[in-house]
Amino acid sequence: ATTTDPGVQSGQAPNRSREEARAAVRELLGEGLPDREIARRVGVSPSTVAAVKKAMRSEGVAMAETA
Repeated sequence: ATTTDPGVQSGQAPNRSREEARAAVRELLGEGLPDREIARRVGVSPSTVAAVKKAMRSEGVAMAETA
């Protein structure tokens, strides 16, 4: 039996770990995708994408600019 994480949007892997989700967000940020599209693809909230982006900036990681 599997459990469904209520924080994961439909169509996404329900058991993705927090670390895996953050890694996916980082990868997509590197591609320059908009926050909302990243959130949709990874199955996290846009605020999670913003938090990862903020952490990357504080670490001095350069990101592609989005429109």
